Amino acid sequence: MPGVTRYVLDHLTVPITFTGFEVGVAIKSGEVFNDIDPQTPLYVGFKHFSEYAPWIKEGFQGEILDNSTFDQTAVLYAVRDGVGTYWDRVEGGYCLADSTGGNQWVAKANSKHTYLKLKMEPEALAQEIESYMLGTFSTAKATEPD
Repeated sequence: MPGVTRYVLDHLTVPITFTGFEVGVAIKSGEVFNDIDPQTPLYVGFKHFSEYAPWIKEGFQGEILDNSTFDQTAVLYAVRDGVGTYWDRVEGGYCLADSTGGNQWVAKANSKHTYLKLKMEPEALAQEIESYMLGTFSTAKATEPD
């Protein structure tokens, strides 16, 4: 329901940080999960997605495919922040949603809305996200801020 997004954005009073389309679509992950136990929820979920996602179905050959990481980037920001390492946070505007489900960034000082802009190379960030998902991430290999 496109109107729901507009309603929520118009009525929320807490700060919101958006991980937009341009972030999630640039970072591709998933194919590495072909090498894990096929009984794990991670494997089953990603294989199901690769098989049934409408934009992937035609290319599905029985293996998990790399795909955009919209949810993973939002979770990574929520639990690790990563501003200055993974991305920069852009301020000075707000997300205006329309009744069709579209949105646009509108300049405005003192807004509670921000959005993330990629700083890290998408391929490197995809590997880092996958290592978190696989439980192989080590703070010793964590990317240091610039």
